[in-house]
Amino acid sequence: MTEILAMLTAKTVAFDGSGGGGEITWDMVAASLAGLDRDIVLYAQLKFTLDDTVAGELSDRLYLNAINLALKSGWRLAKDEDAETIGRLSDLALDESISPHSCKICSGTGTLDSKTCEVCNGAGTSSEISIRRIAARLKVTRHRAEFFWRDKLKSLLSDHLTWEHDINGALKRLKNKQED
Repeated sequence: MTEILAMLTAKTVAFDGSGGGGEITWDMVAASLAGLDRDIVLYAQLKFTLDDTVAGELSDRLYLNAINLALKSGWRLAKDEDAETIGRLSDLALDESISPHSCKICSGTGTLDSKTCEVCNGAGTSSEISIRRIAARLKVTRHRAEFFWRDKLKSLLSDHLTWEHDINGALKRLKNKQED
């Protein structure tokens, strides 16, 4: 269903791809997402319509969510880590969710020699962010990235995946309503 959002432009898109009846607009999609949390709506707008005007607000909201999670969960930061480190973690999770890195084996195609890539299972994206990349992005040691920050990142990425399921559900309801 998220392909509907990916096809949206300032004009409209038809569910059947023909440009004929059954067209939807961003306003209609936004209305179908209205029951969802503001973070999810901003995420959908940024990821699927590439509307970067919402990037700042979404980044700020995700940063506050990460700070609240850290406080609630009692994260024990190392002496050289602070709220900026948590902000970088939040940004890394958003960047990875919005634009995951391509699989290096199949170059993001999902296939290799006309067969499904066994490394990414045809997804075309890397299965996991490397420890080296996490460490570099958060400005922490590799050891700290592997044994502390990787789990925090996976948790944030899991939230984003849940959002995508919520978005898909809202879009299915919109599609069903359009077909009735």
